[in-house]
Order: sequence, then C-alpha cells, then structure tokens
Amino acid sequence: MRVEVKLSNSLIANSKRGGDCKNEGLLTLQGVNLIEDGRCDAPLSGDPKLAPLFDNGGHTPTHALLTDSPALNAADKNYCVAIDQRNVLRPLQTNAECDLGAFERLDGIPISIESVMQFFDQQVEIGAIIGLGTKTAANRVEAMRNQLFVAGHYKNRNKTSAACAQLVRTFKHIDPDNTPDVTDMVTGSAAGQLADQVMALRTEWLCK
Repeated sequence: MRVEVKLSNSLIANSKRGGDCKNEGLLTLQGVNLIEDGRCDAPLSGDPKLAPLFDNGGHTPTHALLTDSPALNAADKNYCVAIDQRNVLRPLQTNAECDLGAFERLDGIPISIESVMQFFDQQVEIGAIIGLGTKTAANRVEAMRNQLFVAGHYKNRNKTSAACAQLVRTFKHIDPDNTPDVTDMVTGSAAGQLADQVMALRTEWLCK
C-alpha cells in the first residue's frame, strides 16, 4: 500500500544511501522545500549547510542551520508551522520569515537567561569556554548556546517545568573540571562557573 507524503517547507539532505528523494507519484510538495540532490522538482537544491546532529535543546537532536544556510528565512509563510522541533516559537507573530526544516535559527537572548548567556558569550570570546572535539568543537559551543537559549525561551513562555528540565540536560553537557567525558560539549577554565550559574538558575526558577 502506498502512503501519500506531503513535504511543507522541509529540508532533505545528506542521505547515507544516496538519493535524497524518490517520487513514485504520491509525493506532494507545498511551500518551499530544499532537497540537496535536486530531485523531486524541489525549488531549492544544493548544500543546506547544516551543523552536525547535536542536542540543540528540546528532547531530540537536531541539525542547526549555519549562518550562511540557504534554508534561513526561505520558507513560505503560508506553510510555516508555529514551532520548530525543539518547541521554539517561529517568528510568525511578527510576520517575519521562518526557516526551512526542523530548526529555527533565532537571534537575540531571552531576558530570563540573559546574564548567563552574556557570560557564556564573553567567556567563549576569550577562550575560557571551548568546545570539545576537533572538527566539531565550534559546533558544540553553538549547540550549548542553543540549549541555554531554549531554556530561556521556555521560561519566557511560562513553561517553567520544561525550562527546568532543559537546565538539567544542559548541566550534564558541561565539563566543570577539565576531565571531559563523551557526554560533555564544552570545557575550559570558566566551564565550572558556567555550571554554577546554570545550577543557580535552577534555584532562582524554583526548579524541583
């Protein structure tokens, strides 16, 4: 039995078996879709410029969009869903453009986590917080920032239990004492302070 599939403002790329899309007559494309190999008559093709699959906040790993991704602000507003895969609100209420795929890249800092994110950015800039890995170090730093953003985003929406749960998951990805393990994303001389600030937020937000 064939299943009808509709793609709306979607992004398909990096298929491990080769061939990103196969249309057997039951595929409908709505809005703007990016299919890397150009199949299935998608309006956009080519490298979508994605970060590796990491914990960018929320309950499932995602591929973050890099700053020069063609998926940024490329979606058709008529088919934009209200939230991304991380339960982050897309900017529909401001009539702004939304991004293709599962990850909405947003600028700005949620006020509820402003001091922690500013500290994080400052320490990254001076090299006191660094990412782990070789090819993925910068992407891990970005993923940690995305996690902090998501926690603040939840809190700003009065989703305190979700915000607190995100802080717990974020804390587990910080190496505070220069003994990183496979679950850690960032380390460095200021990583311990970052961990302390994340724990302090849990107290401030009355997390259980």
